[in-house]
Amino acid sequence: MNAINFTSDKKEVVAMFAGADRNNDDDIDYNEFSDMCNKLFLSDDIRTIFTKYSSDGEMSAAQFAQFLKEEQKEDASEERAVNLIKKHVAMFGLINSEMRLTPETMAAATSEATKFDAMEFQSYLESSDASAYNPQSTVFVEDSMYSPLSHYFINSSHNTYLMGDQLKDDSSVEAYVRALQQGCRCVEMDCWDGDDDYDHEPVIFHGHTLTSKILFKDALRAIKKYAFEASDYPVLLSIENHCTHDQQVKMARHLKEILADYLYYVPHPEDEPSLPSPAFFKNKFLVKGKKLKPPAADSAKAGETVSSESSESETEGSKGKGVKTPKPKMAEELSDLVTHMQGVHFKDFATSASEGKCYNMSSFGESKTKKLSSENRLGWIKYNTRQLSRTYPGGTRVDSSNYDPTMAFRAGCQIVALNFQTADGPFQVNSAFYKQNGGSGYVLKPEFMRSKNPTLAHGKMKITIRVINGSRIPKPTGDDSKSEVVDPIVKIYLHNGEDDDDIPTYKTAVKSQGLNPRWDETTDFTLENSLWPTSVLRFIVRDEDLGSDDFIGYWACPTNQLMQGYRMLPLSADNGFPLLHSYLFVHIAVEELA
Repeated sequence: MNAINFTSDKKEVVAMFAGADRNNDDDIDYNEFSDMCNKLFLSDDIRTIFTKYSSDGEMSAAQFAQFLKEEQKEDASEERAVNLIKKHVAMFGLINSEMRLTPETMAAATSEATKFDAMEFQSYLESSDASAYNPQSTVFVEDSMYSPLSHYFINSSHNTYLMGDQLKDDSSVEAYVRALQQGCRCVEMDCWDGDDDYDHEPVIFHGHTLTSKILFKDALRAIKKYAFEASDYPVLLSIENHCTHDQQVKMARHLKEILADYLYYVPHPEDEPSLPSPAFFKNKFLVKGKKLKPPAADSAKAGETVSSESSESETEGSKGKGVKTPKPKMAEELSDLVTHMQGVHFKDFATSASEGKCYNMSSFGESKTKKLSSENRLGWIKYNTRQLSRTYPGGTRVDSSNYDPTMAFRAGCQIVALNFQTADGPFQVNSAFYKQNGGSGYVLKPEFMRSKNPTLAHGKMKITIRVINGSRIPKPTGDDSKSEVVDPIVKIYLHNGEDDDDIPTYKTAVKSQGLNPRWDETTDFTLENSLWPTSVLRFIVRDEDLGSDDFIGYWACPTNQLMQGYRMLPLSADNGFPLLHSYLFVHIAVEELA
């Protein structure tokens, strides 16, 4: 029993097996073993809820509809209740049969049942139909893709080419593939001159470090191949250009030849005050970078140099800190490809409002992001209604760790770039946030962040969480011990861009088994209404040990997408892969305060 993290004595185990042996033949077959496991996994708390809404061990459609209305605050039509019962009785029967589970057998599973038993009811609670993450919000809505590009949060990567840390690990085209497959829509390309070893072709790597190099053209080929697998909507190529003039010309040639008709570089009309929509740029690439000034503004165009558009130098921290190199001349061929995302130096919001164009954008390092988000949040929200902002991790994060993205979301920043190779807490928050809109990588900002004259809503929201129990909590990854069971503890983090994201807002007591640990603890959180759409609630389960604790799994959800009532939270490993059949059972209540 230790193998399934359940503490029990020999007599209890013998009694369970004896009870499962319906034929009294001192042997249990597949169906008897399946029934025994289901009874073992059925929690007393779910049994209590089932008893409240059932009669004689069965929950009718009417009783189920009552449960949906009273407890879950959902549509409680009896027709919906009947359809859910039929679906989940059929699925439960299939799962507990010896038939192989395939998409075909699952689609063909049918039932004429109109009632649940307790185990079928628990099976429903474990399904996506009862998700605590609003199922409707994870469905792609095409009609939402017609606002200006500046009105969206855009799933974005920092130093996309790196597989590990920022100083010595490998650069790889595989890193671009992985990011794009995870729904990333903005990738970064740090471009430098290639030497004899690379036939004087532009390369990508983390300059002035020991990271390996890849060819710019190889990265482009991989990006083109995988760009539109997870989403049809535009991929933004954020180019940090350190190349000399001749190799910039090669970059421009590769962009046009490899991306061909997928590359969009028609200049934005000067009389159009807003950027086009993601739908306008569907299946297209846009280049972000430095742009030559028009001849009327600078007659010495040929002598203009490449420079960073960021308000904090992109050389902050590990990115070439302390290294001074001559700035190369800007190549017209590359400049011509930069149309809708022209990097400029940020001075202040007033200057941007009076002089900035909708296609001008700036980058902000982590410390600047934190300062502006805290000191002039409303000013930045207004700036971001028309122009794009890109934020990125501080240079001291040489381990490729991440900052809390909600710090930038709360100010309406669109391109909040994270290190996709590091599956830490902030990355988990980002992944949960971008489940919205079908994982398309584009999430429409709340209405007040799209208004020409935004205001911050008054009032607060209150979330009350009752952490009831856990189900089938596994041992930490890599723990092959057969003699010990886990000691799970639950930590809850409210990521709102204000508080320290490393400190849990609440943590439970420690329990001494993982099969069905029970906490039954309640806590609550309050959140400003203006932070409600951009904050994320994250649950972490860890194995508590003397002096340290090991990560087991997590679940996260934007606060405005939380479903109320009794919910099973399916746990995932730190990289987002599901921990099969492992859940937290909670009750969620949401209340708007005056």
